[in-house]
Amino acid sequence: MNVTIIGSGNMARGIGSRLVAGGNSIRILDRDKEKANVLAGELRAQDGAEVTTGSFGDTIESDVVVLAVPYDAVESIAEQYGSGLSGKVVIDITNPVDWASFDGLVTPPDSSAAEESTGSSPKQRSSRHSTLRLPARSSVGRWPDSRSTCSSPPTIPTRSGKSPGSSRPGGYGL
Repeated sequence: MNVTIIGSGNMARGIGSRLVAGGNSIRILDRDKEKANVLAGELRAQDGAEVTTGSFGDTIESDVVVLAVPYDAVESIAEQYGSGLSGKVVIDITNPVDWASFDGLVTPPDSSAAEESTGSSPKQRSSRHSTLRLPARSSVGRWPDSRSTCSSPPTIPTRSGKSPGSSRPGGYGL
C-alpha cells in the first residue's frame, strides 16, 4: 500500500516505521525538504523500504494520507489540498494541545477539534459571521465524502494480509 505522510517529526517517524515494517511504501511531504530527506533516509535503512519525499504542496497520489502535523497546521493543509483529499482515507493524529503552556486545549470547553475544523461547534452554529468550513473529518475517515467516524485504531494490512505488530489478520498495526 502507498501512504503519504504530511510532516516529518516524531509522530511521522513512529508511524512511518510501522508502515515500512509492514512492507508499505511511503512518501513524506514537509515544508522543510531537508527534514523530510533525513527521515526518509532513516526509514529506508529499515529493510531497504521504499520511501520518497516531496515538498508541502506537491500532488498527493496515494489513497491514504496521514496528517502528522500540529493541530493549527490542518487549516493550511485543507486550504492547500482542498479537493485533492476528496475520497482519500485521511488519518488525522493532530492534538489541539496548547503548546505554549501544555495545560489545556486550544478548543473551547464545549467543543472539539473536529467540531472546530468543520464549523460545527456550538459557538459557530449560533454565529452568523463567516468562518472557514473544513470538510467533515474524524480520526480515520474519507475526506470529505465520509460522514462516518471511527473510534478504534486503523487496520493497515501488509502484503501478507496481517497488520504490523499483529499475529492475526486484521489486527491493529499502529
